[in-house]
Amino acid sequence: MPEENKTKPHYTLHGRRWFDRINGNTYHTVECFKGSEFLFKTPMIYGYGDHYRYTGISELMKRGEISASINNPAWHYKDQILFIVSDVTRKKDL
Repeated sequence: MPEENKTKPHYTLHGRRWFDRINGNTYHTVECFKGSEFLFKTPMIYGYGDHYRYTGISELMKRGEISASINNPAWHYKDQILFIVSDVTRKKDL
């Protein structure tokens, strides 16, 4: 019987961004899944553009799901992480 292919863990980071028109600031949250298992959701954090990616990867590192060092930067995991982002119109949709 052939050995089973051991696949690396697959993470999905779903960022939601909301623009506060009154103050001109952008905020985001990140939900993380490992396969179909829910891991965490971050609180609302200030940050625009792709900052949700850094927030998600930082949280994965804090929780010990991925490790990074000078010789193995966090972006080496980019093939294992699917990034999804949605721009929402209401703060409560974060």
